[in-house]
Amino acid sequence: MKEYQDIHQLAIRYFNGTITREEEHTLQQFLAGGEENCALFREWEDEWSVSHIDAADTQDAWMKLQDAMVMQDEDEKQETVSINWRSLLYRAAVVLVVVASVAYAWLSKQEEQFYICKAPEGNKTEIVLPDSTHVWLNAGSSLSYSSKFNDDNRNVKLEGEAYFEVTHHDSKKFTVKTANYDVVVKGTKFDVASYQSDPISMVSLLKGSVELAYDKGVIDMKPGERVVLDKKTGEFTKEKYTGDSRAWIDNRTEFDNISLIDLARVLSRQYDVAVHVQSARLANTHFAVSLRNKETIQDVLDALQMIEPMKITREKKDIYITE
Repeated sequence: MKEYQDIHQLAIRYFNGTITREEEHTLQQFLAGGEENCALFREWEDEWSVSHIDAADTQDAWMKLQDAMVMQDEDEKQETVSINWRSLLYRAAVVLVVVASVAYAWLSKQEEQFYICKAPEGNKTEIVLPDSTHVWLNAGSSLSYSSKFNDDNRNVKLEGEAYFEVTHHDSKKFTVKTANYDVVVKGTKFDVASYQSDPISMVSLLKGSVELAYDKGVIDMKPGERVVLDKKTGEFTKEKYTGDSRAWIDNRTEFDNISLIDLARVLSRQYDVAVHVQSARLANTHFAVSLRNKETIQDVLDALQMIEPMKITREKKDIYITE
């Protein structure tokens, strides 16, 4: 309900002409979600038009829309003008519905645009794409996709980590593009960890099947497998994986064997801090870590000090680890 309330407010701002560009993108995503959403939008529009629009306002809105549609074919534009002006003579309020429908169609014909969804440091976010695919973004991650998504393609670009539950589509493959490889699927559940600052990148498959395509070939994956890319050597390694790659969605962080330098990167993103390991020996020391995200960053640091002697100092968001 809250989601519909938020979208309803965006619709009202759209009708009033006070909507921002970012808010308009959100509204377009909602309308692309299906006919039910479009029907709900038209219902809101009818309600708003009854209480806010008179014939003069409607005519002014129509004239402004005409100016915005100069890129349309001239014959098409003349036909549209003729039809809608006849509608104005019968009922001004109805025109607003027609105008909005034409506006939406016109927007869909515009040049390709790209939408970017981000999860800031210290936070996670969930996204539902126009094809009903669910995506969870981990802290410090971003996902971008085209305004033509689900029409011409189902391609997304990922920086960071995301867990996908992809809606099956027989004729359109879903592709996750990263800096080092593409993950190509039809409908499945998998996790991709591809932070630019990390020395490795990983794909973990929970359900279905995927193809990991890179410049030298394709790696087929089955459920329960993980492919790890060593960015330094460029080598891919496929291994069995029994852990829970979606644990972070449920506010759990689990590592059987992680170096302190890699753990520092995870903690930095998770707690929105900057952890600096200033000892080569400590940087390569490995730990088994199990967090439930109820712990504060100080709780984690205290636990590390109990396992391995180290000196930790804090300066606001900067944390320094030395021997």
